[in-house]
Amino acid sequence: MSLEEENKKLKNELEKQKRKNLALEKFFQYSLDVFIVYSIDGLVMPNQSLSRILGYSQDEIMNWTNQYVLENIIHPNDRLKTLEAGKLLTSGSSFENLENRYLCKNGEYRWFSWTGTSDNTNQFRLTVGRDITEQKNITKELRSSEERFTKVFQYSPIMMAIRSQKDGRLLEVNKSWCNHVNVIREEAIGNSPIELGLVVDWETHDEIFGDSKKQLTSRSCTYKTKLGDIRQALVSTEEILFNNEPSILVSFIDVTEKIKMDREIARLDRLNLIGQMAGGIGHEIRNPMMTVRGFLQILQMKEKYSDEREYFDLMISELDRANEIIKEFLSLSKTKQLEMKASNLNNIIAELYPLMQASAFNENKQILFHPSHITIDIMCSEKDIKQLILNLVKNALEASPINSCVEIITEVDKGYFRLIVKDYGPGIPQEILSSIGLPFFTTKESGTGLGLAICNSIVQRHGAKMEIESSDKGTTFIVHFPQPNCTA
Repeated sequence: MSLEEENKKLKNELEKQKRKNLALEKFFQYSLDVFIVYSIDGLVMPNQSLSRILGYSQDEIMNWTNQYVLENIIHPNDRLKTLEAGKLLTSGSSFENLENRYLCKNGEYRWFSWTGTSDNTNQFRLTVGRDITEQKNITKELRSSEERFTKVFQYSPIMMAIRSQKDGRLLEVNKSWCNHVNVIREEAIGNSPIELGLVVDWETHDEIFGDSKKQLTSRSCTYKTKLGDIRQALVSTEEILFNNEPSILVSFIDVTEKIKMDREIARLDRLNLIGQMAGGIGHEIRNPMMTVRGFLQILQMKEKYSDEREYFDLMISELDRANEIIKEFLSLSKTKQLEMKASNLNNIIAELYPLMQASAFNENKQILFHPSHITIDIMCSEKDIKQLILNLVKNALEASPINSCVEIITEVDKGYFRLIVKDYGPGIPQEILSSIGLPFFTTKESGTGLGLAICNSIVQRHGAKMEIESSDKGTTFIVHFPQPNCTA
C-alpha cells in the first residue's frame, strides 16, 4: 500500500472516530439522565441535565468542589451515605442505587438515584443519576393513601372484611368485624365464613363469598356469631385490588338493634293507640253492655221465652267475650304504679296449678310442673304475675295436640330466675316469629292479639325480659326475672 493510501485510510479512521466522539458528546450533554465526571479535586465535566434539573448555571456548577457539594447541596440527612459512596469510588469500587436529595436553586430538594464507577487509572469517577422526585412523590402519596385506607378500614365502626375473588378466603378483617362476630383476626385470615361457622343465610353468602362478582348495595342478610347469636345486617360489596390480588371489599351494617327498636316502637305505638281508646271503651261501651246483659238475663227467665233460652245464652256469652276483650284493652293501658313485694314464684305457680290442671284435663291434655329446688323470690305484683302465667299456659294449651302436655319449669341461671312454659305443638313459623307479642297480631280465628301483648307489658313492668324459641317440635317461652341485688 502506498503512503498516499495509508494517509487516506488514516484520515477516514480519524473522521469515524470524530463522528463517534461527537455522537457520544451529544448523548452525554442532552441525555435526560445526569452524567458527572469527577476527579480527586471536584467536578470535571457535568452534562446539561444537572443544570436543567437544579436550576444552577453550568458555570456555577463547575465551581463546586466535592466538599462544597457535600456540605451545601446534599440534604443533611443524606450526607453520610453520600460520603460512604464517595469512599467506595476512591477505593476503586463502584456503587448502585444510591438515593439522595440535591438542593435546587429555588430552595426545593430533588431526589436522585445514582450509580457510580471509577476508571482503570482510578483518576476519574463517572456517576450517572436519574431524577426520581416524581416517583418518590407518587410512592409517598401511595403510601399515605394506603395508610389512610388502613386507618379508615381498621377503625371504622362498620364491620368490614376483604375476601379473595378466587376462593372466598378472608384476606383482612377490621376490628369492628372481629368484635361483632367474636372471632380474633388471626383466626379469620385465610379462612372462609363457612369454616368459621358464621353462615346462616346461604343464598346471600353465595352472592357475597361465591364466584359472583355482582355488586351488592344494602342487601339484607342474617349471620351468626361465634357464640351462636343470630343477627341481622345490611351488606354492600365493591371490587378492589388488595395486595395485587383481585378482591371484594364487604361492609356490614349490623341492624339487629335497630330492628328490635323498630318493633318496640311499633308495639308502643299500638299500646299508645290502645291507651287512648281504652278509657272511652271502658266508660262508653262497657256500662251499656252490662245493662244489656242484665236485661237479657231477666228476659231469659220469663216463661214465654223458654224456647229461646239457647239464643239468650249465646247473646250473653258473646257479651261476656266482648267484655273480656275490653278488660284486656284496659289491662294494656294501665299506667299506675305497681305494688311490688317479694313473692315466691314456685308458690304462685303451685296456687294456680289446680286451676290450670283442670283446664288441661277438660281438653285431654296435661300440665307438668318442675319447680326449682332453690327458693325463687322475686319482687313483683302477684296479680300481674298470675295473669302472665295463665296467659302463657293458655296459649301453650291451645297450641298443644290432644294427649300431650305443657311443662312449667322454674330455674336459676346466670343471675336470673327463669320461668319456662313449654309446649309440644307444631311451633310458630319463623317468618312471623318476630311479630308475636305485637298488639292485635294473632294467628287464631277468634283471637284478639292482646294476650301476649299483655304478657310483654307485664314482663317489661317487672324489669324482666321474655324470649321465644320455636321449631316444628314445639314452642318455649322463657321469662328472665333479675335476681334481687344481682347485676348479672
